[in-house]
Formats: sequence, structure tokens, C-alpha cells
Amino acid sequence: LATRNAVRRTDDGIEVNGTEYKLAPGARLLVLGAGKATLPIAEALEEQLGDRIDAGTVILRRGETHDLGRIEVYLADHPLPTKESVEGALRLESLARSVGPDDIVIACFTGGSSALASLPPDGISFDDKRRLHEMLLGSGMPIAEVNSVRKHVSTIKGGRLAAMIEPARIINLTVSDVAGDTLDIITDPTVPDTSTTA
Repeated sequence: LATRNAVRRTDDGIEVNGTEYKLAPGARLLVLGAGKATLPIAEALEEQLGDRIDAGTVILRRGETHDLGRIEVYLADHPLPTKESVEGALRLESLARSVGPDDIVIACFTGGSSALASLPPDGISFDDKRRLHEMLLGSGMPIAEVNSVRKHVSTIKGGRLAAMIEPARIINLTVSDVAGDTLDIITDPTVPDTSTTA
């Protein structure tokens, strides 16, 4: 409901929460996302924007049923990543690298995206990354600390997906399940990282 109330198409582009984002002739509108609350956002975007959406990919939890037509869907697992998490993340990366400077990307990454979209960096195997997730989730650390580690062992987290999208515009539609609403913990692939390796 929040997305339906906040987003609508206009003659020249889209409007989000009262701000209009115009699309230049030939520019594309893409939707990228992953997470436990991503499906209703994607459904609302298709309902509100229709064929204004040119392409998109979202990664949902296995077992979720959907009726998306313009946004392709990958199904993966939560709370631990699986090979499908990598396949979906590779598609997100591919679409992010395909955008042009006049394009707009609507990002809908919500809680659970760390497992659903999991792409280890060069030199780190998928099995090692999955084991890292297991160790972090079993550690008892607060989610902010868990995510600080996970995003430093990722190809797309920690704002790296945003860097691939640059210089196109990004609109983040965010659903928070984290105390304090720290953006790079909630939706970290598409916002700057406030943590450091140290």
C-alpha cells in the first residue's frame, strides 16, 4: 500500500513521494531488488507504472508466489545463501552494468537481501561465503555488525551495485526492519557504506 500511494507514472516519467523524475527520450526505467518485503513493492510498481518499466530483476524467497510480468524473478533461500543467490546476484550485476546515464533504477532491497543476493568477491568461494554467513548468524552479534562484515565480503553490497549503476539515477524504496533505520544496513547494495574494513 505504501508503494502504491507513493509511486505513479507521469507524462514524462514517474513521480515518487511527490518528486517527479523525468525520463529523457530513449531512457529506460529498471527495477532491481531482493528481500523478504520486495515482492509487494515490485507488484505495486508494476501496477502503478505498467509498461513504463523497461526491465528488472528481483530475488525472492523460494516458495513465494508472484504474478510479475515486466520484472523477472529469481527464487533463492534465506537465511543462508544458495547457488541461486549467486545466479540472481549475477543478473542484478548484469542489469546494473547495462544502464545508461539517462536511465533510472528503482531499487527495492529489503531485509533478507544479504542471503538472497549473495555474490562473493574474487578469491572467495561460494562455500566459504556461505560458511561465513553461518558463523555470523550463529555469533549472536547485532545485525548491524553482521551486515558490516557481510558487505565487505561481497561484489554488490556496501554500495558496490550503486557504483555499477553510476551515473544513472537511483531511487531507493526502502522497508526498514532495523532499529535506527541506518540505510546502508537496510539497503546496502545501493547506498554508500558507512562502515570501514577496520
